[in-house]
Amino acid sequence: WPEEFDALKYIEAALRVMPVLKANLPILTFEELRLASDLVAAGQNHLFASWPPAGKQDADKKRFFAQVAQLNAKYPGGLKAYHTNAVKLLAEAKEGKNP
Repeated sequence: WPEEFDALKYIEAALRVMPVLKANLPILTFEELRLASDLVAAGQNHLFASWPPAGKQDADKKRFFAQVAQLNAKYPGGLKAYHTNAVKLLAEAKEGKNP
């Protein structure tokens, strides 16, 4: 992130798109919100579509973000790079360039 302010604007955009994330603000860390924003930006809104509000299934939500954080750390460039690469490979496959 170039600046913390930019990260906050990015998170605010995700909260506008996914009100269910806003309902879970009391239990989410800043890093979890950043990961959620990356997922929303990658079109993965469905991952949050059926989330209950804070206070319900919070342990499951924390396990989800622990797994996402691990994936983000292990893939070179993180989730954003993974998504970019996946989109590129799928487009190449569609064009017959990537068998």
